Amino acid sequence: MQVYDSTTLIGDVTKYLKAGTEMVKHGRSGKPHKRLFWITTASYRMELVWVDPQNKAGDRSCIHLGDVGYVSLGCFGRVFKRYVIPDSDKDFFLCFTVGLRDGGRTVDIVAGSLPDFEAWVLGLCHLVRLDPYWGKPLDISKFPETKSLSLEEQSVCEQNYIFPADYLRVKEKVVKLHTEVKDHLRLFGNDQEQAYTALGGIHLPQMNDRGAIYMTKGELRYHCSPYKIDIFRCCKMWVLFQQMGLIYDPFGTTCRN
Repeated sequence: MQVYDSTTLIGDVTKYLKAGTEMVKHGRSGKPHKRLFWITTASYRMELVWVDPQNKAGDRSCIHLGDVGYVSLGCFGRVFKRYVIPDSDKDFFLCFTVGLRDGGRTVDIVAGSLPDFEAWVLGLCHLVRLDPYWGKPLDISKFPETKSLSLEEQSVCEQNYIFPADYLRVKEKVVKLHTEVKDHLRLFGNDQEQAYTALGGIHLPQMNDRGAIYMTKGELRYHCSPYKIDIFRCCKMWVLFQQMGLIYDPFGTTCRN
């Protein structure tokens, strides 16, 4: 499981999960309802706990994180099928399912915001030492933009539920930035300070010996923000753009222990 840009991110996210977050839980009966979720590590037993936020002293439910077998993204879990959220609805991309091993119970959740979705999926996956995955591939054959994608680009969009049109917009932005950095460094004789003054940005423009420009996953996440693309899908695109020779990160990737 990759950690994105900051070595302190996981610790910060874990604290956030311990503090608790209200999210919508889909159940095996009744309508979806709000629950307060948090994690606990009391007595060396990590648990995901939830309770009615209107009755915090009432009965609590929980699952042992050591029993979790997968974390899937999107509205694809069995329980979600009772109240399906289509992928045209923004809440579709805030859905995730925490499933127990051996086909046991699932906890099907809709986060209230993209930051909450990212924090909970990232934190839970780190604690259970699993990578999240999309519960079902995207059928890209129905999008006219698909014909503009290479086979590798099609695979990334399909497996990570990235709409081809959104992918092409992000790629266009990255290619434009790549060209601007390359041109300004050439214009100023590779003087990064002068190029930075002309270009702006959050760091000095850099280009490696293979012609790729320095761009962190967090930067790409910023460029994806108009399209509401989460950090997980952004990172899949980042790896693809790196393989294309467009971008690189000289500090590499921080991974969990």
